[in-house]
Amino acid sequence: MQMFCVMALALLMLQYARYGDSMQALFSEPLGMARWMPPVWFLGLYQHLLHGNAAPAFARKAALCAIRGTYIAGLVVLLTYPMAWARMRKMAVEGSSRKRPAPSARFSHFLNRLLRRPGERAIFHFIGQTIARNNRYQVYLAIYGGTGLALAVTCAVTFSGDVEPLHPILSDYGLHAMMPLLLFWVIAGLHMAFAFPLNLSAGWVFRTTGVNTGECAAAAHRWVLCCALGLACCIVAALRLAGWDIRHLLVQTVCGLCLCILLTDAFFLLQHTVPFNKPRMPGKVNFPLMLTLYLGILPLFILWVIHIEMQIEKNLTKLLLLTLVAIAIHGASGVLRRRFGEVEEEIEGYEGEFQLLGLS
Repeated sequence: MQMFCVMALALLMLQYARYGDSMQALFSEPLGMARWMPPVWFLGLYQHLLHGNAAPAFARKAALCAIRGTYIAGLVVLLTYPMAWARMRKMAVEGSSRKRPAPSARFSHFLNRLLRRPGERAIFHFIGQTIARNNRYQVYLAIYGGTGLALAVTCAVTFSGDVEPLHPILSDYGLHAMMPLLLFWVIAGLHMAFAFPLNLSAGWVFRTTGVNTGECAAAAHRWVLCCALGLACCIVAALRLAGWDIRHLLVQTVCGLCLCILLTDAFFLLQHTVPFNKPRMPGKVNFPLMLTLYLGILPLFILWVIHIEMQIEKNLTKLLLLTLVAIAIHGASGVLRRRFGEVEEEIEGYEGEFQLLGLS
């Protein structure tokens, strides 16, 4: 729910930036889509209070919607606040303990086949349970996911008409941008979330059990890859509902699979620690680097992927070339990741020896 609220807010801001000059067409009679936009309601209320009967024609109807919405929101608060207060009092007295349903046998069997080593399975469950129990991670991922969805909807949906009421239509070029945009945004958001040291108190478990850092990195890599693959399947299903044929869906499926693998390899190439347990290095956040990534590299990356997708749609034999290139890059990144992991393990071993000697 938080993610969709953030998406709605970001979507309104982006659409206003794109179609701010066409707002007069949106306010023309009948209101249509503007009737479902709360900011328009209170804009009409402001105009009605400021100008009275001389206000624009849409102001009276929008003001009525604003008044009704305010009354409904107040009534909902009056009805739900006593129940919420009683629930919170009960939780404070008795303690809050929610029983989570146990995973199904099929899922456990699939997970055991996917993750052979016990350390990987432990980290895999640790990631999921940490995100499910920590509200800070949920809020952060909701902000990331909502912003990504708003950008995707902004690219995919455009409006036609300048004088008549605006009509939403789907942009073919914007639909091509959904796969690279959402995959990049989700994988980058999970990478940033794993770097937040909000669960340092759980680090002693992995120290005492002697879990290999390579297993930790592999589990985090596969957890993000599974999320990316699930998102890619949802995007393909949405494109099918949008009316795309099998040829275009095949190209999107193969390109999405390659993007899931390559983007996960790129973001987690140097990840060799337990997620949520790496202390931050002293210093300020490198905002110029983040701005370069999201404002400089991301648009060029999306345009490049769209160009490749459209070229492959004209000649499906290029799918084989794309697959071979993705396999080669994935193999090379695997070799580099193992080498970096060996270096990290050597450094960690030296640190452990110094701690045992009492020299740190």
